[in-house]
Amino acid sequence: MVSNASNIFDKFKKEAIKEGLDEGKKEGKKEGMKEGMKEGKSELLIKQLIKRFNGLSDFYIENIKKLPEESIELIATNIFDLEKIEDIKKFL
Repeated sequence: MVSNASNIFDKFKKEAIKEGLDEGKKEGKKEGMKEGMKEGKSELLIKQLIKRFNGLSDFYIENIKKLPEESIELIATNIFDLEKIEDIKKFL
């Protein structure tokens, strides 16, 4: 009787651990996708700025990669309003 209760407890414990791992995997996957999207947006913006200004210094590249996603989107939205590369400084 005790071993049967122990087996049931072990089964519930294993299921709870599995559910916890599944939730952790889902959260990790979600976080990874979010980071990947941000990286992709910053890389695309960098390519656009390189084409627009015939190059881009490492200073701007590194700072753009550090920006939050909202700032990256703001620069991309305003890219045609930028007259010179230094105009990006107001977003950094």
